[in-house]
Amino acid sequence: MENQAKTTTETKPKKHLIATEPDTKIIFADTVEANCDTERIILSFIQKMPFSLTDDDKGSFDGRVISQVAITWPHLVRIKNLFVKLIESNRDSVLEAVKGSLGDDGNESK
Repeated sequence: MENQAKTTTETKPKKHLIATEPDTKIIFADTVEANCDTERIILSFIQKMPFSLTDDDKGSFDGRVISQVAITWPHLVRIKNLFVKLIESNRDSVLEAVKGSLGDDGNESK
């Protein structure tokens, strides 16, 4: 497959993970909203509802929260650093994936 993420040859520590929730699965989110206070950020991952009656160019839409995750500010910085590394190491795939979704001014098109 042409757009597969690059693999690295660096040695990573082994992690033994288990899914403790019986319905743990991967679900695509259409948007992410963040709410924060002085200690934590709550990320809400949202799917837009098909045929949303309120979907408009002002950003209104009908949706459902599919997951919420609470993280601390230091954790947010680590995640940001992880995202930057992922984007840098998969630059060509990222550019191809977002091609056409950004307007001339670099802002997300509607």
